[in-house]
Amino acid sequence: MAEDNEKDEKKSKFGKVGMILALLVVAMITAGVTWWFTKSSAPVTPETVPGAMPADTQAKASYYPMKPPFVVNFVARGKQRLVQINVVLMARSDLAIEGIQAHQALIRNAIVLKIGAANFNQLQTNEGKELLRQTLRNEVNTILEQEGLSLIDDLYFTNFVMQ
Repeated sequence: MAEDNEKDEKKSKFGKVGMILALLVVAMITAGVTWWFTKSSAPVTPETVPGAMPADTQAKASYYPMKPPFVVNFVARGKQRLVQINVVLMARSDLAIEGIQAHQALIRNAIVLKIGAANFNQLQTNEGKELLRQTLRNEVNTILEQEGLSLIDDLYFTNFVMQ
């Protein structure tokens, strides 16, 4: 019986020392793996990310609502129809907003003509609305470019009613 107690003491000493060593090894491996994945050869800045603008040059977006809403008449399937669209222009340049304000009549005229040239049935689909949105954005940018002004970044429909 004395021999069994002696063996149990040796096992428990080895078990405690082995357990401590195993925990130390696991902790060292964890620390090494963490260091490996978090180390960086160079800090990540907008200059090091392809296609990103530096933080100090990225301007805040400005939104310019075109008021009043655009109302355009259509004849579809022999019936009078109309579309009412609220348009908001987004630009990151104050010069673009000033250009929109200065040439609002020219821009509104172009938008009305483009909406009137659209197919009423296509405007009932999301794809048709998206195509019109892109067409109007390109048209506004063409006008601003011809006037030597900054371009808009996007054009949004905030309301789109068809009757």
